Amino acid sequence: MKKTFITLTIVLGFLLFVPALTFASWGWEPTDNPVPYYYQAWGKWYNNEDFRVFMVQIEESTYKYVFDYNGTFIGGWMTYMPMRLP
Repeated sequence: MKKTFITLTIVLGFLLFVPALTFASWGWEPTDNPVPYYYQAWGKWYNNEDFRVFMVQIEESTYKYVFDYNGTFIGGWMTYMPMRLP
């Protein structure tokens, strides 16, 4: 009985944990498509202590490219959700 309860608890916890990871990314998918990066007149640069982030909205998608201050490309992500960039 105790072993069944522990197994059931672990399985239930796993089933609840997996959807939480899915929605934690808010729909951002990795991309290496360089085309949106060429629309710098449409996008906006954001700077913080460690990284420079370029974001651009094209049609119904928003693209985010992250660089370090040496200009090294770290990664790119896109979402199918249009965002208003300040």
